[in-house]
Amino acid sequence: MELTRGMRDKLADYLDISQPIEVTMSVSSGCEFKFCCFGVDGEDVLSDEKYLVFSKHTSSPDGEVKFECEENKSVITVMPEKLPEHIKKLVFAVFIIGNGTMNNLYNYKVTIGNVGKPELSLTLEAKDFRSEKVIESIDIYFKNEWRFSVPITGFNRGIGQLLKHYGESEKIIE
Repeated sequence: MELTRGMRDKLADYLDISQPIEVTMSVSSGCEFKFCCFGVDGEDVLSDEKYLVFSKHTSSPDGEVKFECEENKSVITVMPEKLPEHIKKLVFAVFIIGNGTMNNLYNYKVTIGNVGKPELSLTLEAKDFRSEKVIESIDIYFKNEWRFSVPITGFNRGIGQLLKHYGESEKIIE
């Protein structure tokens, strides 16, 4: 199923949430991009940096969230039912390293599915952006049950601004 900005739904309507879920993000662009995922608590704050996964920190403490990355693609495997109770949302983002903005990308695609079986997909192009340097594209969150949302929220000052939005000091993930 193709996802669009603003969508929200129950994950269990599309996936077996008792099994690992893969979120794959890939990008085609002339700019250097990176991907990340981080967990936030019920107050919408990144209160535990152990749940910030990216190229240099590839797993949460008990492996509930694992990060793998190739040149222009990341695969983040999530086991929502094994996350600690204080983690209420996982934020998935893509961001630019150095110069450039999201309107320099040719194609950005996100898929969600059980391992090897993508069921949900989101495709964005340069025309969907302006001067953003980071995009929060997909969230998986808990509200009585595991759900997903498609915020497609952009931040012009980069990953530090996104992390600050979630209560973290402005840091750059490199």
